[in-house]
Amino acid sequence: DRLAEKVDSYPKRVMHRDYQSRNIMILGKESYIVDFQGARMGPPAYDAASLIYDPYCPLSPDIEDDLIDYYIDKMVKNGKGTRVILRESMLYCGLQRHMQALGAYGLLSKTKGKEWFVQHIPRALYLLKREAKQVENEFPALSNFIQALPEK
Repeated sequence: DRLAEKVDSYPKRVMHRDYQSRNIMILGKESYIVDFQGARMGPPAYDAASLIYDPYCPLSPDIEDDLIDYYIDKMVKNGKGTRVILRESMLYCGLQRHMQALGAYGLLSKTKGKEWFVQHIPRALYLLKREAKQVENEFPALSNFIQALPEK
């Protein structure tokens, strides 16, 4: 509940809510965003975290950092937040996003028979554990629970 309240406390804009590499289609020199039926108001960092920390398309930490800096620079330049709030919101939105993604992977693979989602669980779990480690002082019970999850 406290994590949800924290994420909900950030300024809101229209967000895609499933903004990941598989929902961006390229045709020629044009890009198209698909699968936006879940769009709603929320913190823009949720979409940024969804794309930058996308388990389908792992990036190196250096590239992640460069993309986060680019995102923050553009948002600040356009008057859509402060560096401190935007960077902080990336962490908490990423944590919430990866819990959601892991739940979806489990449901889709085990209940709906779409077993190819299983291959993305290790990367999503790695990202979730990395984020949980960063919030262990603020959310010790959540962090301890996540860190205790088995790798497989």
